[in-house]
Amino acid sequence: MSLALGRITGAVAACGLYVAFAPEPLRFGFDPGRARALLRYGTPLAGSAMIVFAVTNVDQLVVGRMLGATRLVSTCSRPTSRRGRSPSFSRPVRSVAPATFSRLQHDQTAMRRGFLSAAALLGAVTLPVCLMISGSAVPLIGFAYGVALALCGSGAGVAFLLAALRIFFELTYDYFVVLARTRVVFTVQLAWLVVLIPALVAAAHAGGSAVSVRPKSPSLPA
Repeated sequence: MSLALGRITGAVAACGLYVAFAPEPLRFGFDPGRARALLRYGTPLAGSAMIVFAVTNVDQLVVGRMLGATRLVSTCSRPTSRRGRSPSFSRPVRSVAPATFSRLQHDQTAMRRGFLSAAALLGAVTLPVCLMISGSAVPLIGFAYGVALALCGSGAGVAFLLAALRIFFELTYDYFVVLARTRVVFTVQLAWLVVLIPALVAAAHAGGSAVSVRPKSPSLPA
């Protein structure tokens, strides 16, 4: 209940600040023209958010369904699990990037220049770190989780490279949202989900076959 009350208190406080610092007095009403414009802008964005939720959870559904609960728990306990996929490097930038792009949206040249500057800054900071972690993923996983999961480091290395790509993907997402190109965002996310599901199923089949044909250690005679 403390978490729920904290959220409600924060929302009420934010609402009061918005009303207090509004440039014009707020008037309640319904404008069909503005409603249609908001729906044109917001509907693809809402659909994109739902697809993002599916993209970040479908791997666990496939692994749990095809490879069993044990492999699912092993997968979710890794540092590249769903909770760790949102690169922490991009959070400070994403907290200010939409506001910055919004201020520059009437100057396309300046907005494009700001996007390229932010992308270059993120690349200079994140790419070396992601490459270093990707290259040393096997010993890092073995040190943190034990020798039994050290072989998972090869997959984790690829996941860290994907994390580097996601940083630029999320920045591009904010850029297109400010440009009101929400249909582009929805189309890209939908294509990602359509390609991801069969790839996950194929990888689960290949991984399951690899596990099933792995030779067992000979048992000691009784």
